[in-house]
Amino acid sequence: MAVFFYVQHLLGIGHLRRSVAIANCIAGCGVPVYLASGGTPISDLQLADNIEMIQLPPVRARAGDFSDLVDEHNDQVDEKWWLHRQHQLRKAWTASRTPMLITESYPFARRMMRQELLPLLEASRSQSFSKLNICSIRDIPQPKHKPRRVAEVSKILNQYYDHVLVHGDKKVATLQETFPDVVADCKDISISYTGYVDTHSAEVEASPVISDVLVSAGGGAAGLHIYQAALNAAGADNKHLWRLLIGPNIAESDFVELQAAKSDNVVIERNRPDFREVLKASTVSVSQAGYNTLVDILRADVASVLVPYAKFGEEEQSLRARKFAAFGRAVVLEENSLDPSSMLTAVANARQLKEHKNWQSVLLNIDGAKQSAALVQQWLNAL
Repeated sequence: MAVFFYVQHLLGIGHLRRSVAIANCIAGCGVPVYLASGGTPISDLQLADNIEMIQLPPVRARAGDFSDLVDEHNDQVDEKWWLHRQHQLRKAWTASRTPMLITESYPFARRMMRQELLPLLEASRSQSFSKLNICSIRDIPQPKHKPRRVAEVSKILNQYYDHVLVHGDKKVATLQETFPDVVADCKDISISYTGYVDTHSAEVEASPVISDVLVSAGGGAAGLHIYQAALNAAGADNKHLWRLLIGPNIAESDFVELQAAKSDNVVIERNRPDFREVLKASTVSVSQAGYNTLVDILRADVASVLVPYAKFGEEEQSLRARKFAAFGRAVVLEENSLDPSSMLTAVANARQLKEHKNWQSVLLNIDGAKQSAALVQQWLNAL
């Protein structure tokens, strides 16, 4: 018994981190995992001994535009490139001979990968060793507004899949809210809510490095405007210490510029390996509303200001941010309203959140990796 797990990250690395956390838990149940990654290689992944990493020719979204995909040489991928990668993926899957195939996001998202995934799924229904296909998705997949796109998701699920794992908590959001027609059309496919997946396996203690306001943006590829607004907001708030953690995708020239413009109550440094400890010691977190970021915020039990990424028609972070705000866990600051004044107001409002009587009563499931692994093992044992 083994699992072939496909994941593709195009902008940030959250998809890969979450998939690794799930794969490690599956492997921890004694089930070998073949983890096929199609994004830029990440050097600090910690994989269980019985996980075999399969690095496909990497592809990423240039400048955050998911319609502009480039290879490791920054050249736009073409049909020849796709055919080569399709062959590499199919070859790796065939060699693994696993009874279970898991695709992260697809078919709800990553439609641009259909050139390699549809042939793989077709093969999975014709090979005797292949028994189950699973779709693994975040709490809130990007909604589809074109009926033909929604119909395409339903068609692919009905034709090729057996189960859907939703890595979220039904108290926050359900698949019915964003894909009601798909849920109605795919009645023979089980939908399981696993809880949120924490990409870290251990609890942490609060750091002695204390911040009144901690500003972060993951890798920083789409976060420079948040840092700039925070820097100017901090200049008008000399009563509090602001700490800006600058991601590796922020150019060194921009980092130097931010450093030169900071006031005395601001600390600016590159991302820290003890981020979660520093987050836990902070009063307010300011960040985007990515999946892994929200799990870190939940784990740290800190109030937050969420500035959801909303470029190129992306809605997923905005939907997630509003859901968490409705739970009294966050204040939402939309990108088109972001300036120093609005950030100061949002931070002040976030400070008051933990004083509300319902703060401790909002308990969400963040044990999604273990619950995903338990379901996978259960389905494999039933074969």
